[in-house]
Formats: sequence, structure tokens, C-alpha cells
Amino acid sequence: MTDVLVIQSAREVKPGGGVSGVAFELGENLKSSNVEIGSFTIDDIYPNSFKNSSNLFLKKIAQLFDIIVYGVWGSLKLKRLYKSNNQAVVLCHNDGLYGDIYINHGLHRAMLFASDHPYRMLLRNPLHLYLLVREWVRFKLNIHKHIVCFSANDASIMEKTYPNTLGRITIIPNGVHINKFMPNSMVRKEKRLELGYLESDFVLIFVGHEFDRKGLKFLVNSLLNLPENVKLLVVGGGSAEKIEEYKNYCKDNGLTHRVSFLGTRKDIPDLLNASDCFVMPSAFEAWPLVGLEAMACAKPALITDTGGVSAFVKPGYNGYLIKRDADDIAEKIRSLMSDEASYIQICKQARETAESYSWQNIADKYLSLIKQCLVEKNNA
Repeated sequence: MTDVLVIQSAREVKPGGGVSGVAFELGENLKSSNVEIGSFTIDDIYPNSFKNSSNLFLKKIAQLFDIIVYGVWGSLKLKRLYKSNNQAVVLCHNDGLYGDIYINHGLHRAMLFASDHPYRMLLRNPLHLYLLVREWVRFKLNIHKHIVCFSANDASIMEKTYPNTLGRITIIPNGVHINKFMPNSMVRKEKRLELGYLESDFVLIFVGHEFDRKGLKFLVNSLLNLPENVKLLVVGGGSAEKIEEYKNYCKDNGLTHRVSFLGTRKDIPDLLNASDCFVMPSAFEAWPLVGLEAMACAKPALITDTGGVSAFVKPGYNGYLIKRDADDIAEKIRSLMSDEASYIQICKQARETAESYSWQNIADKYLSLIKQCLVEKNNA
């Protein structure tokens, strides 16, 4: 395809996790299809001097301001720039309210009401109310001609919540960087030595912020029903107060020596290689990419059956679907540990599963949708 401009609309587009990482990988892999790739980020609206601040309060205020400004002012500017360009296709990720194709990274309404205390969350953080209103406006006003959901389950939730989206949904899963996330025995040995783990230790890894929603406490409690050589790496986290709360919880339960809190890290592929199993008992996920990244490193994934998880986690084949229950998590981990030959096979099959979700394969699916969108725009 030539003379086609694809604009990725996201507050940030950069390597890493989350929405910004998805936008980055998709853009990089679309380039190989002779498509010109551009982006429209918060930096195209105004420079935010506080977003990289070490002051947590200033960072939170900056994030709140960015979300609202990008959603309102940014959407108007984006529409003015590209509405009349029939050779441009805008891919909208989350925060904008303009775009030919909307990539649904999760319905906020579904996430909120899947949590244990939705109304408490609304009262404590008014941003949730803004996000609910923004979501209602997006789908009730039919802002986007096409909507991408990561799984059939995601699409079903979308259609039940917003029936007028029926007929506009295309299912395209998120991809995984299989050359960045891959098994590496040398890295495993070096990283385990650095972290102080023995080869006989069975190391679980949890990656993510929002410890409560992602069910970290259930995972911590599962250790009480598992042998002493089962250890837990916790990567990520929110405020220092939340991390301290969980550290104290581990101390109260005699688990301090078995749980390591590493905070935010950039060496996620290395840490996944150092582990033996990825676990995330989350209340809600649209498409937990980190689970596929763990599988790309040949690690079994134990994740709750939410969002699109069942599309790639096949119980007993490459991991297990788990409940938000310490006993259930412990049972699945014991199952992995009980048969070494079976565990090795599951690891191999986890990698094979991840390879089928390579970003190039996913970019090809987006390219087909972009072509369809161009035809529709030029025939209108």
C-alpha cells in the first residue's frame, strides 16, 4: 500500500507495556507493509513538564489533566487535521474521541463493576466518572465506524453493554514481541543468581499495577499452602503506601522471606526468564498482554478467566485458568510442580502459542481492516 497514512491516536506511543506499547508495536510492524505511520500524542497538544516528575502527586495531577485535555481538545484538533483526508486512517487507542477505527483496550464500565467496591472507587476518584461518561459518549454517538475487540468474549461484553455497536466489531487480538520475549537459559541463570534464587526454587512472577484489582493478595495467600521453595516476585505497583501495605501483610503472615517486591522494572523479559510460572488472579482484564509475554518466554500462564484470556490460555496445555481464590491457585501450582516432564511440555506449548500471536501476524489483520476502511471512505 502506498500513499496511505495511518495515524495512531494515543496519549503516548513508546516501547513498553500498556496502551502506549501496543500502539508502538503495531506502528512498527505496519511500516513493513509500505504504510506511512504517524502518531498524535499529548505532546502534539502541549508539553507536559510534570509527567516525568518524581513527585507522585504532581504525576497524578498531570495524568488527570492529560486524559481530559487529550479527550476533549485533542479530539477536536485530530478531527480538524484528518477528517477531510480520504487517504488517512486514524486508529484511536482509548483516550481520544475521534478515529476511523477504535481499538478497545477494555470497557471501563465492565472493569469498574467487576471490582469489589465500584461505588467506593467512584467516590474516591472522580476520574472514573469522567471515563464512564466518555465511554457512553463514544459508543452512544457512534463516533467510530469500526471497533476492534481483542476476543470474542470482549465483543460479547461490548454488544451487551452498547447494543448499537453490533455489526461494527472486528476481532483482532493483541500481539507479542516474540524476539524480545523469548526463552534464554543464560539470562535465567544470571538473573536468578542476582536475585538470590536457587535452581531448586519454584519462582512465581506477578507483573502489574493495581495490586487489589489484579488479585495479588490471593496469590500471596496461596503461598501459605505451598512448599517453602515456592517464591514470589512482585513487579510493578502503585503508590509507595500500597507497596508498604502489602509488605506488611507478608510480614504479618510470615512470608517476607518468600516474597520480593521489585517495583517498576525495565528488565521484564529477564525477570520472566528467571521465573517458573506467571500468575495473575485479576478481577478484570481485556487482554493481559503480559500473560502472552510470559508464555513467549516459555512460562505457563495462570490467569483468571476474564476478557479474552480463554482465547490463549488453554488449561493443562500452556497454563491454567484460575479463580480469585488462594486454594485454587495453590492447587494449579502444585499441579505444575508435580510432574517435571509435563511441566517441560507445557512450557514448550506456551512458547508455541505466543508465536502464533506475533506482532507481524496481528499487523496483517489490521492492514486488511485499514484497506476496508479506505474503500468505505472513498466510496462515501
